[in-house]
Amino acid sequence: MKKADITPEVVRLLLQEQFPHWAGLPVEPVELDGWDNTTFRLGADMSVRLPSADMYVPQIDKEHRWLPVLASSLPLEIPKPLAKGRPGRGFPRPWSVYRWLEGSHARIDRIGNLTQFAITLADFLTALYAIDGTDGPAAGPHSFSRGGPVAAWDADTRATIASLGDQIDPAATTEVWDAALASTWTSPPVWAHGDVTPSNLLFAKAGLAP
Repeated sequence: MKKADITPEVVRLLLQEQFPHWAGLPVEPVELDGWDNTTFRLGADMSVRLPSADMYVPQIDKEHRWLPVLASSLPLEIPKPLAKGRPGRGFPRPWSVYRWLEGSHARIDRIGNLTQFAITLADFLTALYAIDGTDGPAAGPHSFSRGGPVAAWDADTRATIASLGDQIDPAATTEVWDAALASTWTSPPVWAHGDVTPSNLLFAKAGLAP
């Protein structure tokens, strides 16, 4: 099933089959949807996320296992898994129900104080990096190799450098990339966010909520 085929009706059918106590709640598309998942608001307090393709399925078990563990050590709210759905009613992948995080996506016109914004985000990432990552999941398909050796992206990076032509300094850029490839991580493992983009940050009532 393609992303465009994942509609509120698909969610309603899945809820009727697997979580009938939520089946009567309204299901609405969110204002800014992601790529990995198709997301809907469920009632006032929940969201439903359905993987948009098979390659995004490994994220589900990771999130249900580790988000509750990380939450207690972080200064800001993060998504809280509430239930895990299974394939059904024509939808071929597992899916999830989460607690709804209220807020507006980060945009430059919404940031009144860039310095405080940077400090709040840095404090969150610092706290994330400080959590013991010894037993955490190593980089792999669930993270698209983010957090692991950058060699996994060597071919894509070199192709991108070549495609940009004279928009950048290809020699200098390649030199930096080669230095990254030659580097080795020798410290203990740490947790990494992997995708700190504006669409993954919310301005909530209490502040920024990645």
